[in-house]
Amino acid sequence: MVHEYILFVRFLQGSRLILQQTINMRVELFLILFFIYSAGCYSQGCSDAGVCSIHPGVQAEDSEVDVAYIFASQTMELGEQQVLYFHSTVGFTLPLSPRFNTTVSLPFRNAYFKQSWYSSLSDVLVLLSADLNENIILSAGSKIPVGDANNKDEEGDVLPMALQPGLGTYDAIVLLRYQKNKWNVGFGYQYVFGQNENTFIANEKYPEFETSYNLNRGDDLMLRYDRIFDTPKNKWQASLISSYRLGGDKIYGNKKVKDSEGLSLNLAISLLKPQEHHQLEYMLAVPLLVREARVDGLTRSAILSIRWSGAFNR
Repeated sequence: MVHEYILFVRFLQGSRLILQQTINMRVELFLILFFIYSAGCYSQGCSDAGVCSIHPGVQAEDSEVDVAYIFASQTMELGEQQVLYFHSTVGFTLPLSPRFNTTVSLPFRNAYFKQSWYSSLSDVLVLLSADLNENIILSAGSKIPVGDANNKDEEGDVLPMALQPGLGTYDAIVLLRYQKNKWNVGFGYQYVFGQNENTFIANEKYPEFETSYNLNRGDDLMLRYDRIFDTPKNKWQASLISSYRLGGDKIYGNKKVKDSEGLSLNLAISLLKPQEHHQLEYMLAVPLLVREARVDGLTRSAILSIRWSGAFNR
């Protein structure tokens, strides 16, 4: 009888293990199929250093207001016309007082297109955040361009926006975030100061890309919802990010780009691994709803990223 009981317990343990492995395989298969499916879609995202990219993730387990953090991330992104992007970003968050902190983010961008690499520093993000109370955080800052978005190729021809290192404009950013327990809601606005200096006109050398001469991007409204789900070993975060381009984009100073105004909607799934003094995050993001006209070079059909953040003044 005892022997039969032991066999029965082992049977249950084995069944549980097989079930868990099956669930894990199905999750991985779902993510892979989701990524493949998304390759046929295109999303108009926010700027690479913009209101949508302000990171709302979970801090390390010992997160304190007087702790400084450094972070580094690496993303792989599939853009329009099969442009492949590799963004490497480093930055830091420094406490200024018990309620205020500042964040600086410096990205380095690599774009691969038709067996050629286009590499450069990208737009810098500087942000000041204030804890209004235990649940509400107000952030304000600027996206600072590192160039005029008018880089040229080896033959001296102007590159399209999709191959430029940045957007070439100063942008003001405001974000109000409410967080409680396992969820966050963020509302943001990104204001663009004028047009950039890009002089690309669609041509036979780059027939895949649209004219972006003196591009004047419309402002962006952003609404974001994040929900964290705990498991025995990890944390998962689901994010729904919507962006509305106000007024559309303009080229040649005042010529409106048709169908460039409107809503885009993106879904992101993150695996969070918080430790005592640091955290790892793996993320997959794909589009759900897109705008038709995308001349600013921000089209993405999928984004995969890994991000590390940790305290350095402990």
